Amino acid sequence: MSSKEFVKNYYKTDFIYILTHFNDFFHPDCLLHWNSSKGFHSLDHQGIFDFIKRLNAAFPELRTEISHVLQEDNYVTTRSPFT
Repeated sequence: MSSKEFVKNYYKTDFIYILTHFNDFFHPDCLLHWNSSKGFHSLDHQGIFDFIKRLNAAFPELRTEISHVLQEDNYVTTRSPFT
């Protein structure tokens, strides 16, 4: 499976699946760098897990719609608004 396909599959799942298979999606050394409307955030493995858990508790029906998936070498980025 290509990196791009892996990322697409991640966004097609729901948060409950992601939480139960978290280590299949996120390497223990991963970092999430995120520019939100409240500023820059950097989350480690546990921080990402906690964030997804809080999102699921607050918005159990939240889904993403992928509008762009770009890949260069082994890097993949998406534009995927939540609905």
